[in-house]
Amino acid sequence: LHHRPLRPSTGLVVFIVHLSALVPGLWWRSRAGTSRTDHIVNTAPHNPIPGVTHLGPVVARFDEQADAVLERLRGRRVPDVVFRTASHLGDFSMIWHLIGLLRACRGGRHARRQAIVLSLLLGAESLIVNQGVKRLVRRQRPTVNGDERLSVRRPTTSSFPSGHASSATFASSVLCRWDRGPWCALWRLVALIVATSRGYVRIHHASDVVGGALVGVSLARMARPIVRALECSGGKRG
Repeated sequence: LHHRPLRPSTGLVVFIVHLSALVPGLWWRSRAGTSRTDHIVNTAPHNPIPGVTHLGPVVARFDEQADAVLERLRGRRVPDVVFRTASHLGDFSMIWHLIGLLRACRGGRHARRQAIVLSLLLGAESLIVNQGVKRLVRRQRPTVNGDERLSVRRPTTSSFPSGHASSATFASSVLCRWDRGPWCALWRLVALIVATSRGYVRIHHASDVVGGALVGVSLARMARPIVRALECSGGKRG
């Protein structure tokens, strides 16, 4: 007589799977000697990044793909330093107030007036984004404190849209009306780095950054009459 090995029934396998998850160190081995990890498929529900599905599956896929691209750069010294520093400088629009101040120092009365107007406009932009749009969307951030490899300030507002991206595109758009050529290109580059930094440090979803940039451009267009009035006033007193 040939001995035929007994094969556990489906119900027994399920029982062993659940029991092994509850009791540490317990596993089932097949007659081939392989461990349970070769036979058991993890049936635990997938935990997505917080807030990633808030705007729908298409946006979720975009966010996940963008994060995968940025992950290739994380852990490298130069990108980590550049984007972490840009994220810090973007807090409370500090970098844009600083640029306005530097322009005022190298310019005359008109440049000083521009610095004041830029700061006032940035204050209005921040109020609209943080106390207006963010309160309407209430999207959860991908992380609470950012990527564990990158130390950043813990924000208190919701995720969408990115305030850093909004203020960056807003300020650079205003500055480019005053400064043309290489200076405008520089302001756009700084805005791009500051906006991207928020996705890099994982305090925002990539779609938050895109949304923030669109909001910033829209607000800058709405502010054109104020900028034109300043330009006309400065030209008359010139």
